Amino acid sequence: MFKILLVGPPGAGKTVIANKLTEELKIPFIKTGSLLREISENDVNYKVLHEAMEKGELAPNEIVGQVVKNEVVKYPNGYVLDGWLRQLSDLEVYNPDLDKVLFLDCPKEVCKERVLGRVVCRIHGITYSYAQEICDLCGGTLEKRADDTTETFENRWLIYEQKTLPVIDYFRKQGKIIQINANQSIPEILKQIKESLKWLHIKLQKK
Repeated sequence: MFKILLVGPPGAGKTVIANKLTEELKIPFIKTGSLLREISENDVNYKVLHEAMEKGELAPNEIVGQVVKNEVVKYPNGYVLDGWLRQLSDLEVYNPDLDKVLFLDCPKEVCKERVLGRVVCRIHGITYSYAQEICDLCGGTLEKRADDTTETFENRWLIYEQKTLPVIDYFRKQGKIIQINANQSIPEILKQIKESLKWLHIKLQKK
């Protein structure tokens, strides 16, 4: 089983990279944000979760951790995870015992431009730049996320600096961090990741 976490600032390209990476590795992509957005309006946690996401704040980790844990157990052969372990206290709620952590490092100004200029497929949750008009998978119309605003981005960035950077330091001390320069094109980023995960490719080819 290969458990990989994607971590980085808002707009670093985690969703786009994860979709490409899971195609390559043949393991599923667990996107925490999408799981939370799919929660029914009738769910007791719906209001608190959506209010937090719309403001760019972290939702209660006890709730999010349980959602992630319930999803992770479906994939015993591994996965790429995004949106969990955004603060050190998350580890106390649910620690998936990761193999590697890919840190997509990217400057704030670049991330902000990406966030304010992206659209997503409502059905598949795939992120595209504004240059794209329809989803490659279903041909559906793309739309801007309601929480992709300047104010929300600034809130997310502050949380990243105050809470997520300590998580990155934690995994760095464990020797699990692979730092990737995400201020490049998608092919260049993927090339970096593939080089860094050669050990994983070798093991997958032997299965």
